[in-house]
Amino acid sequence: METAKRTDLPDLLEHLGYSIRRVGSRYHTTREMDSIRIKDRRTWKRYSNGTGGDAITFLQEFCGKDFREAVNYLLEFNGHRARDSPTPHPRPAQAKEKAAFALPIAHADQRRVFAYLQKRGIAPQVIRGFIEAGLLYEDSLHHNCVFVGREASGKPVFASKRGTYDLNGSGFKGDAVGSDKNVAFRLPCDPALDWVAVFEAPIDLMSFCTLHRQVRSNAVALCGLYQGPLDTYLRENSHLKRIVLCLDADGPGREATEKFQAEYAEKGYTVSARAPAQGKDWNECLQLVMAGSATALAADDTGQSASYYPISVEEYTYGDFDELRINKTYQLSLSDDPSLIPTEDFVRNGRRYYLLDMTRKDEVGVDIQTHTETITQASDTNNLETILQRLDAEMEVTTEDGYVGILRLDHTSVQVTTDGYATKTSTLTASRSYPNLSEADTSLIPKSIEDKGKTLTLGDVKWSESMDVDGEGNPVTRYTATASYTGTTSSRYATGYTVSASYTGEVSKANCAVVTYTAIFGSEKAPEESKAPDGDEQHDSDSGQTEAPDTAKEPVDLSGLKRPVMIGVVVLALAGGGVFAFKKFKERR
Repeated sequence: METAKRTDLPDLLEHLGYSIRRVGSRYHTTREMDSIRIKDRRTWKRYSNGTGGDAITFLQEFCGKDFREAVNYLLEFNGHRARDSPTPHPRPAQAKEKAAFALPIAHADQRRVFAYLQKRGIAPQVIRGFIEAGLLYEDSLHHNCVFVGREASGKPVFASKRGTYDLNGSGFKGDAVGSDKNVAFRLPCDPALDWVAVFEAPIDLMSFCTLHRQVRSNAVALCGLYQGPLDTYLRENSHLKRIVLCLDADGPGREATEKFQAEYAEKGYTVSARAPAQGKDWNECLQLVMAGSATALAADDTGQSASYYPISVEEYTYGDFDELRINKTYQLSLSDDPSLIPTEDFVRNGRRYYLLDMTRKDEVGVDIQTHTETITQASDTNNLETILQRLDAEMEVTTEDGYVGILRLDHTSVQVTTDGYATKTSTLTASRSYPNLSEADTSLIPKSIEDKGKTLTLGDVKWSESMDVDGEGNPVTRYTATASYTGTTSSRYATGYTVSASYTGEVSKANCAVVTYTAIFGSEKAPEESKAPDGDEQHDSDSGQTEAPDTAKEPVDLSGLKRPVMIGVVVLALAGGGVFAFKKFKERR
């Protein structure tokens, strides 16, 4: 275990294909992720998200390995290096080789990704739009969110994996092997717009799309604070003149904002910064807005609940006369009051819409909970490294109340207790030789001796004799005694060990706790005197906005939470006839 923990990190990262550079006398960093600092070649910290640790945690964080896989990899890595190369660096030709990129295998559905991102506050329309544009899906092995980065032609070249089990703490994050870090994650570029918005993480970008509907293209998520993805985006889209930095509001984010502003302004770009109005990043801002908006919106004269906004809005024609209709779909729990669903008339695009009917459908929903399962098993050793290699990295579980899921080993929870002790007695023996004795007399032999701290007693004596002469030349007989001594010693030993370990993750169960309501609105031409648009008309009118996101007067539009964040059931947004740019991106694949 110590061998794995004490792995030379710059050496390891070069072996993995990173470009290492020294920072001062004690620190190193990488060209690909300059928010990482490696201290004294043994520990690392990533200031963009506060994670850090040793070589084991690095492989878990960035290479998608579980604890056991990481330890085994490092043991092999160190053993190979010690055997074959006296230098700390791997073979240069091998270090330059880049692993082939392949997307993780997709799961049959997107339930866990959808549930996870909704818990993070992301609007269902935004999630659906990213999925249908080929920018997001759920992997089949660990049910991670996979954010797909596509180059200008639409070919996938990058994948950032985000665990869906991190709502109660830091969860898994890592890039797929062979990912092009200079592309990272981005939305397609609209040639009619001269700006690009820059975020640290894909979830921050999705949060911004939920809060601000005007961002449907022209955005890059760096997946950290490495500038390569932004440089690539600017190089591929030479018409871009403005950069809007929407980085985190924490220390590393602010430092990067200042650094980027200076560097890109010097290159001739107009650079502005837009920090989240509250919280350390855009997702935290979104969740705070969602949590705090209910009270504010409840005071609205409509009296509607702030949580009752549609998951989709469909506009279509009906009947022989092509009557314009709108269906608004809401998902409520059984405890919610459907009478709070907005049913008032509204004016949109010169037509007054009024309620025709309300339908109800019980849906099979999925309830997701965090679950911990503790197992115990017998062991013949208390060596932690051996025990960890014997434990399974994951376990499937079905709880008593019908929840199922895959749990992952929490290696920090592993404990070893001793079952009991027993005593064993061993016989000790020693021999001593006593030469040149005048007689074969046992009284001349010591009755006990000290041997290795133990007292042994005389057991047997064997004699041998030899002839010699004295000083006068007379023959004399000399005797040699070989004495055997015996004794006993007692020692305690463990009769066995019991290992306990906890597996933690999310479990889910299908139930009928979701009810889908569809409000069907018919329409007629609005009276001429009706000039004050309601919320829905305003929703359409601002959808054609082409200004950069830093031109908005308010950082967060709370009123948008009453209405669909983006209209459409097939694509992320269909507003005023303008199709969300994600769809263009999907068509190029």
